[in-house]
Amino acid sequence: MESMGFVITLPRKGVVVADYSRNEIEEIFTILSALEGLAARLAAQKMDEETAKAFDTTIRKMMDLLENGREEEFPRLHLEIHEQLYKASKSPRLYELLIGLTDYIRAFAKVGHDIPGRWEKAVEEHRKIMETVRNGDAELAEAMTKVHVENSMKAYKSAAAKANSG
Repeated sequence: MESMGFVITLPRKGVVVADYSRNEIEEIFTILSALEGLAARLAAQKMDEETAKAFDTTIRKMMDLLENGREEEFPRLHLEIHEQLYKASKSPRLYELLIGLTDYIRAFAKVGHDIPGRWEKAVEEHRKIMETVRNGDAELAEAMTKVHVENSMKAYKSAAAKANSG
């Protein structure tokens, strides 16, 4: 993550979140919002039973982790649910663009989920998005995905500010 510029190592302080400018953070999240919103819209339009079952399984795993206090396993499932959504769009080029942003997603999620309660909120947001996608409501799925990305950006900014001030 240091080579990608997400974190930096400071002498006698350790690894801290890189200091992105407000404009850089907003640019990255704006791109994620547009592309993930499009993926959700397309996924809702192209939903099939196999994908619906995969969504259900991953969401159930995430809920189980919450209930059992095993949050250390969330990052893997978080990326898995995003990848499932991207694949469900059935748009190879969109999938490749979004997978190319995986390092940003991983870094932002790790930092943003340091905010107490963010994992729980993120799981609920994912659950609702996937339910909407499963129901084929493309417009609502896109809108909910954009709200989720906005909430993620707020959590990231809050956690980054806290980490860099301490």
